[in-house]
Amino acid sequence: MKTKRSFILAIAGSLLVIPVITLVLGEVFTNLFNTTMDEPAARRISLAIQKPMVFGLLGVMQVIMIITVRKLLSPLQRFLVNPDREDKTRYAAARRAALGVPWMLILITVVFWTLGTLTFYGLNGWKGPGGTPLSWALAFKISSGLLSATLNALVINLMLLEPKKSLSMENIWPGERDRFAESRDMITMFSAIAVAVIHLAYAARYFILRNPGLQGLTNPVPAMTLVGAVISMIAMLMTSLSRREDRLQTSVLRDRISELSAEQQVDLTARAGILNFDALGSLSDAFNGYTKSLRTMIAEISDAMATLASVSEDLTDRTALMRSEMEAIGEAVGGIDHTVQDEATAVESSSSSIEAIGKNIENLHQVINEQAAVVTQSGAGIEQMIANIRSVTGSVEQVDSHYLALGSAAGEGKQKIVQANVLIGKVAEMSGLLLDANKMIAAIASQTNLLAMNAAIEAAHAGESGAGFSVVADEIRSLAEKSALQSKDIGTRLREVKATIDQAVVAAGDASRGFDEVSSRIDIVNSFQDEIRNALREQSEGSKQVLDGITTINGVTETVKSGAREMTDSASSLVDGMRRLNHLSSLVKTEMQRISTDVKRISAAFADVTTMVETNQGAIDRVSTRIQRFKV
Repeated sequence: MKTKRSFILAIAGSLLVIPVITLVLGEVFTNLFNTTMDEPAARRISLAIQKPMVFGLLGVMQVIMIITVRKLLSPLQRFLVNPDREDKTRYAAARRAALGVPWMLILITVVFWTLGTLTFYGLNGWKGPGGTPLSWALAFKISSGLLSATLNALVINLMLLEPKKSLSMENIWPGERDRFAESRDMITMFSAIAVAVIHLAYAARYFILRNPGLQGLTNPVPAMTLVGAVISMIAMLMTSLSRREDRLQTSVLRDRISELSAEQQVDLTARAGILNFDALGSLSDAFNGYTKSLRTMIAEISDAMATLASVSEDLTDRTALMRSEMEAIGEAVGGIDHTVQDEATAVESSSSSIEAIGKNIENLHQVINEQAAVVTQSGAGIEQMIANIRSVTGSVEQVDSHYLALGSAAGEGKQKIVQANVLIGKVAEMSGLLLDANKMIAAIASQTNLLAMNAAIEAAHAGESGAGFSVVADEIRSLAEKSALQSKDIGTRLREVKATIDQAVVAAGDASRGFDEVSSRIDIVNSFQDEIRNALREQSEGSKQVLDGITTINGVTETVKSGAREMTDSASSLVDGMRRLNHLSSLVKTEMQRISTDVKRISAAFADVTTMVETNQGAIDRVSTRIQRFKV
């Protein structure tokens, strides 16, 4: 309690001491430069303090000022005794308590000395007891009172700084404006100049009007120099006091700025205290607002850095995952490359086999032509036999030789048909193998397309970093689709070839059965060979039957010949298709090698991305470390 009230006692002491000193100096000055007084300088000074009425009036004024100041500062005193910042009304009143003190001191001092001087002169018939005119007396009292009140206001403001610190003011509220603090330099200068002008003018008047016969000051230079020096000292004192307020406020602000610029932990929740509601107080208020904004910004940056660190860690994990996936894709592409190479080898082998089949089919075609020639020759022989049926009886041995040649030709034809059936079976088997190979190519194209789609999805997940890989994935998918279409076309052609071969198999079976029938007929003819001599009529009928059989064989032979021709054409188409397939396989092999190269480049790019992510993570850690200096 005593500590809280000590500043009131100090202010009361200032209100007692400064006006007394000012009054004594003023009375000494007026006595020293009184043109009507015939006393030496020392006597004039002693007479200056022998004015009980003047000092009595001063005492009354001091009592009034002390009471008024105490009343004005009572909200501040009550708050310091019971500091409750939750009571906004009491706290606001305490903050504004000191704002009216300087103006109250100036107003009371000027009004009191003006009224006191007028009353004093009125009681003395409007004449000064020392011969000082009323105008000069009013000028003396008003300027001296203004200077005294200003000096007292500056001293009291310094005394109030410590209680103001206890208020922990961090912002200037609406309506809080210290007009005296804003204009104290101007008031100080004005009061000092006014006192200097009036007192120097009065001193000059004294040396101009003084009677040389009277005692007192005679040399104007030291006298006026002393007056100017005293006034200058007072002005310097007031300026120093005014600057001291600014220095204290600046020191508080500088200390806060030094805390913010320090390398160690910085508390952004702290604020620079506001001592006066002047320009420096407004600067402190603005700085506190900046600190508050900085605190919010640091908190947001801290949250953002935490989020960024989390994102960076996630990006690091995802980059590592994508890098491993790219390595897996590279391995898969390598496997596909090997598969494509194996496929190319198989296609080349299949192409060689198909060409061999084509050659075999050509050979078969030649055999069938030979068989057709033999059948034609057999038909001609039978016709000749029928034409010479009558001479058969005389030429049994010749007929026997003809039947033996016919049997040999039939056996040979049947053997050719068997060989043709074997070759056609091989062609059918190779057609099945080609269809299986084509299915494998279609499966590889489908898997390649699926891998390209998965790669495109992963590239989309990667964003801008996967844009290049997305283009590669699209190219792979396009190539896979082309391969699938070509495989489909080849499958269609192979199925057509197989259908043709199946037809050839059926036709060869028919031919074989025809030859079986020929053999059967020859056996029948042989069985009737002994009866030829006795049954020419039966021989003629049998010859007709043989001729019909030969005709049938000739038709079957023509059918086989036509099928062989179609088989030859199909084999040529199959060879051409295999050549195109071989070319496509080479293209796929080249594309797979290019894809493998691109995958390696993408893997290298992911390595660079990983390095950049690690660098970014280091920068985030450094920024986070710097931000952690600030307590928010």
